Amino acid sequence: MLKLTTCWLLLVVLLASAEANTGASTVCVGRCHILDLHDKRRVCTRDAKTNMCTKMLPCRLRERNCALRSLGLPPLRETSLGQCANVVSSTGTARCVLIPRPTKPRPNVNIKVHVSCIDKACNRQTPNSCWRTRDGRNLWLSLCDARERNCINWNNPQLQLVRIHDVQCRSKAPVIKG
Repeated sequence: MLKLTTCWLLLVVLLASAEANTGASTVCVGRCHILDLHDKRRVCTRDAKTNMCTKMLPCRLRERNCALRSLGLPPLRETSLGQCANVVSSTGTARCVLIPRPTKPRPNVNIKVHVSCIDKACNRQTPNSCWRTRDGRNLWLSLCDARERNCINWNNPQLQLVRIHDVQCRSKAPVIKG
């Protein structure tokens, strides 16, 4: 009697484990129903190897991913509908449209330097020194204004101001004040 009970329990365990293994791989959740087939919404999937895009119903994507998982293959992923712009029909396949990645704007170095060049302690100083530009003009500026202009134009030596004697600004007729 003990042998018969042991065999019976062993058979039940064996059948239960076989059913659990086969049931998990064949049953897919999310199969398409009649209402799903009349849905107007489409999703776009992209095959990375061939760069082919496919428009399909969302329920068809779930079904296809279930079949791929049962074969041990990676599932399809949904991409943007912009990549499926070449697909003519509502469900079909065509070459994907390459959408450029948005690039981050490069920061303007001069703006950062300009912000760091402003010295708030120098506001409204009276012009008290003579400075010459590379093109020969004389400017009557305060020391802070000249430093700020040189700081802003740090990468262009043609725009740098040079300190000269104050007499040269007073002796020449074209004097430009700050």
